[in-house]
Amino acid sequence: MLITVLGRIAQFLLMLSMLKISTYLLSPDEIGKMALLMSTIAFISLFLINPIGMYVNRHFHGWNNNGRVRQYLNYHWIYIFIISILSTTSLGLLSYLGLISTHLSIQFVTFFMFSTLFFNTINQTTIPSLNMLGYRESFTLLSIGTVFFGIVFAVVFTTCFGKIAEFWLLGLLAGQVLFAFVGSKFFFNRINPPDTNLEFKLSLKNIKSIFNFSWPIALAVGLTWFQSQSYRFFIEYSFGVHELGLFVAGYGISAGIIAAFEAVFATYFQPLFYKGLSNGQSESEIKAWNEYAAAIIPSLLLLFFVITTLAPILTG
Repeated sequence: MLITVLGRIAQFLLMLSMLKISTYLLSPDEIGKMALLMSTIAFISLFLINPIGMYVNRHFHGWNNNGRVRQYLNYHWIYIFIISILSTTSLGLLSYLGLISTHLSIQFVTFFMFSTLFFNTINQTTIPSLNMLGYRESFTLLSIGTVFFGIVFAVVFTTCFGKIAEFWLLGLLAGQVLFAFVGSKFFFNRINPPDTNLEFKLSLKNIKSIFNFSWPIALAVGLTWFQSQSYRFFIEYSFGVHELGLFVAGYGISAGIIAAFEAVFATYFQPLFYKGLSNGQSESEIKAWNEYAAAIIPSLLLLFFVITTLAPILTG
């Protein structure tokens, strides 16, 4: 566990470095363009993909025990592919009609959105699942590798080809794609072998069960996005993309610290949490929820006061 926590701390330092490097290499206008595109992708990911991912996590241990992980994930990949295609097509059409502006070319936006939604979801499904299986060292190294090589590619692309948002984003995407393949290789070599005697076919009953599980989560995370990221569109509309870039550069550091803390916290507590849910007994589920909430709420309050105290140093 110490290796995992140290790895998460290293990942946090890399994320903080990425924010600092991006603000050094890119102008506020380019930072603002990235913020708008990434917020759009974040909304789709949170609202349409994250709830299904949580359903996968909720049942992962049971599926693995029964040798069904590969079968269920095949349906998951198909769903992600369809959502990526539909989302990309919709945004491209809205941009073409002039109903929405990302300040980037339609061709780049459609390519980047599809690639990020599809490959980053694979990356963030297979690699964290290694931690749930107990392979913490592999999880730690692959997580760090995703961020580190993303930064390296981003710096190289931006330095060699131009200091614009497109090349920085392509560099980050390259790191995600590379470790989506590497992580998938590690993951599928470590899950229980498939049970050939059990053939699963998706039914209307399964779809209804997934929907009933997912829609409250989709509503909650959609509101969370509105609270935490929708401001970017209001700032861009009211003041312009340059001012948005300046605001995001400062705010992103504090938000990045919170996200990194949550990642470290989840590394330890989420495997225990989902394991507590896996047996299907209501008493165990209540206990798992209470223990998780009792740990995270005081920790986040303490982090809030730390960030507030250190704000002049962090943004200086």
